[in-house]
Amino acid sequence: MTTSARRVDYISCCAWIGFFIEVIKNKGVKVIALTASYTGSIKAIDDMGNWRIKTLRDLGYDFTGAFPNVNRKVFTNFPEVNGDHPRFDQGIIFVNGGADMYTKGDVLNAFFLYSRFVPKKVLFVDDRYSNLEAVEKALPEGVEFIGFHYTGGAFYKGEAISKEVFKASWEALQ
Repeated sequence: MTTSARRVDYISCCAWIGFFIEVIKNKGVKVIALTASYTGSIKAIDDMGNWRIKTLRDLGYDFTGAFPNVNRKVFTNFPEVNGDHPRFDQGIIFVNGGADMYTKGDVLNAFFLYSRFVPKKVLFVDDRYSNLEAVEKALPEGVEFIGFHYTGGAFYKGEAISKEVFKASWEALQ
């Protein structure tokens, strides 16, 4: 298979992604999020999955409408990482960081099997080219794949902080 990936830079992606999501949702396209995020607890955060859902909603991203009749599912057939498993919850598939044991493609395919949904086409945006390849490889035969390799994160210049500020912030999470 050949991955049909397109490079997307930071400025163009940030400028259009929210608008693009709303436009395609309004056309009846099922839009979900697929994240490598953990689902278990980390330091002071009891449930990283719930924290991520809230963070995305606060940013204006709500994926609950894509599969309103598909219940929350913990995929216990995947190995446990950080005390938890991949899961689907409120329109978001959490891979739970298990990249060395399974891929985003594996978990997405498990979701499609669980939901009994086979898409005609998958448009997928990710900052790691290996995730684009993994998703395309895992899709059922006949599903068209269009991948966008988001490279903007490499250009994002975060605010510099001192070792002391980082340490204090980390300890505050405990």
